Amino acid sequence: MSAFDDIFGGQFDADAAIEDGAQVEAAVANEPLPAGEYKVIVEEASDIEQFAYNGEATTRTGFKMRLAVIEGEYEGRKLFCDVTVADSDGSEKAQKQLRIEMGRLGALVKAVGWASRNGKNPSDFVDCVVVAKVIVWKNKTSGKMRNFVNGWLSAEGA
Repeated sequence: MSAFDDIFGGQFDADAAIEDGAQVEAAVANEPLPAGEYKVIVEEASDIEQFAYNGEATTRTGFKMRLAVIEGEYEGRKLFCDVTVADSDGSEKAQKQLRIEMGRLGALVKAVGWASRNGKNPSDFVDCVVVAKVIVWKNKTSGKMRNFVNGWLSAEGA
């Protein structure tokens, strides 16, 4: 075994290493995952609430979930997912998007093995293991690349 001096040539600065490591970790954590399917566990699910964007209330109501990847190269990485369950905007575009969201919610309910969502709350998803179908998209406002959970599959056989 070599001493640290042999490895670092006597030039190891612990404070600089901590700062550099934290910067790299923050940068990696903010990079979106590549598009694909990830086995995840639902770590948290909020109560149903009216969504806000930049502090302003929207017409959409739903719940938020925090997911953690539990297998593969990206194990431990987090994903965040908003699930819209209602929209008071009666426009055709908003109602079409709501139907798409209901389809995604149906896929999530099926992926966790429930017959329906009747009698369930968002918190009932916590600790469920599913496969999240993830895409990458560019946020029009910030220009940043972000992940979006675009579908769900059962974790059985994944």
